Amino acid sequence: MGSCRNSRGRSCACWAPRRHTWHGKPRRALRDEGEIVIHVSEVEGGSSLELGKVRREAATRSWAFAAWKQPRSNARRVALQGLEFYAFTLPHENTFQVAVWRQLGDVVASGYRLPVDSSPLLVKVVEGESFSPGRMGARIGPLADLYQRKPFDRRAWVYWESFWVPGVNLDRKSFQPWLSKLTLEHKEAPGPNPEEAAATEDGARHSKADAFAEIYRRGVWPGLCSRSGPGSDPFHPMVRIAITALDMAVDLLEATSMLDAACGDAAWIAAGFLSRRPGVRYIGIDIVSHVIEENRQKFPNLRFLAADLSHCELPEAELIFSKERRSTTCLLRMLCMHCVCCSRLEQGTW
Repeated sequence: MGSCRNSRGRSCACWAPRRHTWHGKPRRALRDEGEIVIHVSEVEGGSSLELGKVRREAATRSWAFAAWKQPRSNARRVALQGLEFYAFTLPHENTFQVAVWRQLGDVVASGYRLPVDSSPLLVKVVEGESFSPGRMGARIGPLADLYQRKPFDRRAWVYWESFWVPGVNLDRKSFQPWLSKLTLEHKEAPGPNPEEAAATEDGARHSKADAFAEIYRRGVWPGLCSRSGPGSDPFHPMVRIAITALDMAVDLLEATSMLDAACGDAAWIAAGFLSRRPGVRYIGIDIVSHVIEENRQKFPNLRFLAADLSHCELPEAELIFSKERRSTTCLLRMLCMHCVCCSRLEQGTW
């Protein structure tokens, strides 16, 4: 993606980290009592994080960023290698994006839990690389081997999370958000044609609800943790990308309610997102009634509806979210490029 330009024609700070990271003597010290400095060193097997100043000879390849001790607007808590700090979920003036990668074996073993503090990390400045494994990565490589139940490279790096932080050499302390709200034109789309339903093994044709219920019953989608498929496993890069995009969208829109369409078993969003966002009122909709009933039993504090999205009247919500691999990746990319491809709903309508 390279560099981009803001509305004033200046190079965007989130894509120009070299201006703000530590190179030689700082132009000024971080003098806000709430700010901290985190030093990142490249070590064998990943990255090492340390709080406070570190001598330049401590590592030949190192850099640093600033963060905050206390919560602040548009920031979330980050915990890495025993360090806890707050960083922006959105690009702001004088910030750059930092991504965290984890080893596939560690995140698979952790399931819906967070990996332990001692597990290796790779922490680096984002300079345009994709977080998604892509189609080829899903067919060939460690992820493909994992889902084909073959021996897989447990040390392969997979995307985990990202955030925006200032460098330690800032000339000024302005941290205004770069993103703005845009309204997308709603376009009607035709619903599915029941005559196009795929024939089953016995030659019969099922309704959509019956077809998806059969998929769940037979375990057609080979997820390791989720019956909703690999793309709903808590460690899958597409889930981690979706969590990053949701953090950005909810903070940008100041959304207090969201509609998840379709929600599937909802396990990844309950564990990875809603557990950190108690102020967001969640509604999950799916066409498979027995999955919705199971969700109600597992997550009694969340609301679930069994309905066909193409024919039902949607409940009111400020944000509608659908975790399709391509749409979520595009959402994150567009948010990072200073556009918003989801908008606040006007009076509960899309």
